Amino acid sequence: MGSKQPTVAGRSLGAELRSIRVARELSSTAVAKQLGWQQSKISKIETGKQGITPADVSALLVAYGVVGNERDQLIEAAEKVDEPGLWEKQDAMSRDSRTLIRLESEATEIVNLEPLIIPGLLQTPDYIRALMKACGVADADLEAGCPPAWHVKHS
Repeated sequence: MGSKQPTVAGRSLGAELRSIRVARELSSTAVAKQLGWQQSKISKIETGKQGITPADVSALLVAYGVVGNERDQLIEAAEKVDEPGLWEKQDAMSRDSRTLIRLESEATEIVNLEPLIIPGLLQTPDYIRALMKACGVADADLEAGCPPAWHVKHS
């Protein structure tokens, strides 16, 4: 039986299987028909939304014509797809935290959206002064609100 919750390993294996299928110019519909499966099963396996068993991988690899060392490695990956990672073995972590850690290794970018304020590392003394002024801070208090290193004499 496949995993109940998608795992990074499952999604990675699914993506690899999809890559092989596409490289061999096979449609998921044709492969599903050959295996007697629903096309949605292949789609869910490839996107990691459905657990995958070594038997599923073996059947797909026969349909794709994958043999030898590559076949062995993919079946071995399928056998390990539900094994918890190191961080998931920590009892003190919540299920949500373990899920986030699993997903982190698959992330390809970090997006920080702050439509109303520039993130701290990008803030300059002039920006802080303008922001404080826009928020109604009195001119006399502007320099008091800035760190000492930002105090600049204005002429």
